[in-house]
Amino acid sequence: MANVSFAWDSSLELGIPEIDEQHKKLFEIGERLNFLIENHTASDNQIELVKIMVELKEFAGYHFYTEEKLMDECKYQKRAEHKKQHKELIDNLFSNKNVQKNENSKMALIAMRSMILDIIWTHVSVADKEFGRAYRRYIKLFKHMEDKRKEARKSLDEKFGTIIKEFDMTLFYLYKDQTIRGHSVVTTRESRSGYSKLNTLEKNTFMHDVTRAIEAIAKTFTPDDIQLIYATDVDNQVAVHLIPKFKDTDAYGKVWCNSTDFEILPEEKYEALALEISRNM
Repeated sequence: MANVSFAWDSSLELGIPEIDEQHKKLFEIGERLNFLIENHTASDNQIELVKIMVELKEFAGYHFYTEEKLMDECKYQKRAEHKKQHKELIDNLFSNKNVQKNENSKMALIAMRSMILDIIWTHVSVADKEFGRAYRRYIKLFKHMEDKRKEARKSLDEKFGTIIKEFDMTLFYLYKDQTIRGHSVVTTRESRSGYSKLNTLEKNTFMHDVTRAIEAIAKTFTPDDIQLIYATDVDNQVAVHLIPKFKDTDAYGKVWCNSTDFEILPEEKYEALALEISRNM
């Protein structure tokens, strides 16, 4: 295997930056082996051989772990087969038979170089490339969905106020209009055409979340009553306004009506009040 090149080949890129950088590290190890083989000194090479072997084992450990974590994340269909290949490569590195049987340190270096070439051309260029294509498809879809979720969440934050608690199906907000202290909202995470359109499980889950929110408001403010107002807005967002009522105020006995004419509090006041409510959940 004279004149073997370990110059990085861009055709091996997976399009996953973290993995591509790790693969380049494997090529760097190969280049160091080339240098040692071409400038052979038995005593020095034996020391370097041990160093590179340790480094290669460490590399394989964290590199394969990183790949397998990404495979699990995207539920890669061939991950069982791919993980099996990783195990075989690790076993080969740790048994190190091809290296151990060569007493001549130069031959041991050449044997190790062959192991790296085997990883590159039978694993990276085939199995990893296939995984890379699958992961890129997943990221493209996931990023699109994640961007849509972030956009929707930002819209809800702007509409309702400061988050108190995130439930599985709903979000519990401290309403931005605090004319009545403790006024809160429970809303569905996703748009719905109305409460009546929710299935039985969704209705039960929604009302369970509303109940938990009511209990937290009752503990925090000890109102004489809590008014519930159900609404579905123009964005098809099902929401329940939870409005504490106190007998010693003018608002007691009156039905709350939404208004755009209210004082915006400093952000830290909203956050402090939201935290106080969340501690009572």
